[in-house]
Amino acid sequence: MTDFLVQFSYPMLLQDLHELTKLGAQKPMSFWWPDYQPKAKPLAEDLSALAEGIEKGTGVRENLESLIELLSSEEPNEYELARKISYAAELFREQLNTLSEEDRGLVFRFISDSKKFYGRAQTSELLERERNKLKTALSPEEQTARDRRLFELEGMMYCLEYYLAMYKAILDAPDESAKRKIIESTEIIFDFGQLPGLWIDFDKDEVLQKFILKILNDDFRVELQTAYFQTKAEFAKILMSCDKQGTCQASYHETTLDETIQSFKKLLKTFIAVFQKAGLEQLSSYFLTPFGKNAKLSEIKI
Repeated sequence: MTDFLVQFSYPMLLQDLHELTKLGAQKPMSFWWPDYQPKAKPLAEDLSALAEGIEKGTGVRENLESLIELLSSEEPNEYELARKISYAAELFREQLNTLSEEDRGLVFRFISDSKKFYGRAQTSELLERERNKLKTALSPEEQTARDRRLFELEGMMYCLEYYLAMYKAILDAPDESAKRKIIESTEIIFDFGQLPGLWIDFDKDEVLQKFILKILNDDFRVELQTAYFQTKAEFAKILMSCDKQGTCQASYHETTLDETIQSFKKLLKTFIAVFQKAGLEQLSSYFLTPFGKNAKLSEIKI
């Protein structure tokens, strides 16, 4: 296995595999398909050459061949691709001492992104199966009613009103440092309690998992999902380094504070529009009331 890993750590090959993995960690495959297509088959060919030097019948050879088959496929299953890439990335963990310092850094990033890719793809796969079961079991009227409850509960309380509270806090912040704190801090303290900062919320895909990917209406879900990942990509440009105590240092890489806020504002506008399309007009929270109690969506100006 060591010989395999030494070959596999060849910088260009590892970098190419990591580039796809990094995209998968950030957003669904449908969003980066144009980047995937020209890279997949050349990468499969390079990995095939490496596989020839590995003993047949071993777990390493079999998993590598499965990854090669997926990369060679016209329509690979995203979850299976993420799973096989995650397995390949983990092969490096026990062999890091055989690599150069530069390659070790690349391997650590590869392992980290492969876990994010696998976690995101797994969640997406499970929630898609759940949606398909519900669509089979429920009538169109029951699906609409089910979505309505989802919008009123998880969607309103944990997503839209959370976003509105964070956006209003950014607007009311006295200076750039205070605005950055709302984005970068692990937790933000409000009068009624604590809420996660925006960067950590996007990094964990809380809104995506609690609400967006559970929506049965394809039009509503796709519109929110598209807007969500566009904004998530902007937040992902903020490089965050946090210690064990939760203290974080942020570096704005290829973005600015204003660009980040404007992207969040655009997402919030999409949320409001989709909620209105779903027939909801009035906010309901007794705690998250940045625009006043019982505020109407049509009256909120952002």
